[in-house]
Amino acid sequence: MQAIVFADRQGAELEPLNAHHAVAMLPVANIPLLQYTIEDLASAGVEEAFVVISSDAQAIENHFADGAMWGIKIRYLLSRGEE
Repeated sequence: MQAIVFADRQGAELEPLNAHHAVAMLPVANIPLLQYTIEDLASAGVEEAFVVISSDAQAIENHFADGAMWGIKIRYLLSRGEE
């Protein structure tokens, strides 16, 4: 099973919260928001996730890498952000 996750929001309405983090990487209880989604997908049996990121979301790729830590294969698709 596969899933698509959109993590390319710029989130202007969340300023100043997103001044230092991509919106998907905003911490909740010291865990990035996107990590909750990845963990839920993996526990639901999803084997591969396509994560749509914007060009300024290098932190997402750095944190999640290929997804092996969560038992899911992650591939990244680059968008221009909130297209």
